[in-house]
Amino acid sequence: MKKKILAAVALAATLSLSAPAGAQAAVTWTAPGCTTTGVCMKRGDGTPVGYDGTGSASISQGNIRSVAAGNRTTTIRLATGTTYVIQATKMITFPNALQTVVSISR
Repeated sequence: MKKKILAAVALAATLSLSAPAGAQAAVTWTAPGCTTTGVCMKRGDGTPVGYDGTGSASISQGNIRSVAAGNRTTTIRLATGTTYVIQATKMITFPNALQTVVSISR
């Protein structure tokens, strides 16, 4: 019985080490401005707001008119609950109303 418990503890330790605690928060803010590889959001007044990296991040960026994916397919979620998947190098525009982006995954 003792060997089974030790094996289970060793397996659990190995599994927990394989995914770093910060793995989901590797998308970081690069503003002011945008990088050539990252997500680039433009506010209604034209101000660029950038995020770069891979993983996901919970954010709150309001007054967004457009979102460009950069070099990776990017998923964004709006405060309205709507989710968009934007292919790498593509951009979406919200022509009728400015939006609040609440999460990014890439």
